[in-house]
Amino acid sequence: SRSGVIIVSDMDGNHSKQVTLTQKGYSFSISRDKWTPASSGESIDVIIDSEISWESICDKPWVKISQYKASPGKCAVTLTAESNGSEPERTAVVRFYNQEYNLSKTITIVQMKTYIALSSSSMTFDWKGGSESLVVTSNCEFDIVPSASWIQCSSIHGVSGDNTISITTDKNQTNSTRQSSVVFKDNSSSVCKEITITQSIASISLDLFNWKDATWDGETKRIKVTSECAWSASCSDNWVTIAPASGDPGDTFVDITLSSNPMSTSRNSSVKFICDEITASATLSLTQKASYLSVSPTSLSSKWDGGKFSITISSDCDWTCTPGKEWIIVSSNEGNRGSKTITVDVAKNTTTSTRSGEISIVSKT
Repeated sequence: SRSGVIIVSDMDGNHSKQVTLTQKGYSFSISRDKWTPASSGESIDVIIDSEISWESICDKPWVKISQYKASPGKCAVTLTAESNGSEPERTAVVRFYNQEYNLSKTITIVQMKTYIALSSSSMTFDWKGGSESLVVTSNCEFDIVPSASWIQCSSIHGVSGDNTISITTDKNQTNSTRQSSVVFKDNSSSVCKEITITQSIASISLDLFNWKDATWDGETKRIKVTSECAWSASCSDNWVTIAPASGDPGDTFVDITLSSNPMSTSRNSSVKFICDEITASATLSLTQKASYLSVSPTSLSSKWDGGKFSITISSDCDWTCTPGKEWIIVSSNEGNRGSKTITVDVAKNTTTSTRSGEISIVSKT
């Protein structure tokens, strides 16, 4: 406001009077000059009460003004600050002004960065599943999104401050370790944090104690089964016996018995150990040798007057030796495993024709 004085006096100056004139100034006010919006973004109404027209402007693009000019009067102007997901702290100034009257009023806006902090970046669960707690600290509201169906969270939303979230996993009934995550993001998705969730499988392993191929005549071998769950064992071949064929978690000694192999070739089989609750398994591959029988030499040649010859028989089983002709005599008709030399006595050939005969050596398997 301003004031002035008017003085009225007579010509000779003996009398005078004065008039005081007071004139008000124009009014222009805003309801605040500072604002600290939430890091996640926020809006606020500013009341403008003015007797003159005005315009507005902001020096930063992340602040929006609902009304950029107005005629004299009272009105509400909405200021909107976007979410701050990039800068540690940022400042903007909104100015309301009238150039004709050289008028300017400002609102200083200071906004902190949106942040979400996790007490851990990873969690590991065993195959049984379970629950673990995670502390999430934030200056904004946020959503909680598990990335896999086998992960559950105690809440799907969080608020500014400290939030304790329980993360639970189901049993891992697959045959491989699995990994996924839980994502924490603010409402605008400008800030995103995640924790990695890893879950192992139930382990089942076999200690074969220097297992070697089984001999043809059958034998029993002992192995150790180490498992984190109850298990059972099976084999499709009846020449393999398993005892015991099931077990509880922990260490179990198992006897694998193979009956004798009557075939002339080796044979193969397998024993599968399967966890009862899940698909984890271990397989024992079996090979059983066939018996062997060798003769040296494999052919003999005699003159007409006959003679004595030696042959050597090597075998891992008992055997019999039978001449196929009466003019062939052997010193032994049977033998045991190992190596043995026998004598073959060939009689004189009293005919004019060449003759031949065989000696059959057969294992007793």
